[in-house]
Amino acid sequence: MSWVKRLKKLDWILTAAVLILAGIGLLSIYSSSLGKGSFFNFYKQLIFLGIGLLLMIVISFGDWKIFTQNPYLILFLYLANLLALAGLFSLLPKLKE
Repeated sequence: MSWVKRLKKLDWILTAAVLILAGIGLLSIYSSSLGKGSFFNFYKQLIFLGIGLLLMIVISFGDWKIFTQNPYLILFLYLANLLALAGLFSLLPKLKE
């Protein structure tokens, strides 16, 4: 299937809702940055939004049949995410110092 057909099959309502919510978030970060005079957080959020949108498009074009055919892959990804989350919680107290 060509990328144009996959782009047409993309859930545009969900994509629009995500973009609207991200836009509202960017506006609030921008307005709070005006008071501080530092736009570092705004630019950082803009970069993360671009990376997230790029990843969303790349992942949406992926073949999902591999997940239905291999349940151990899902289990591995679940456990890897749990490990990453546990690592994040163990790292947070060190970042506050």
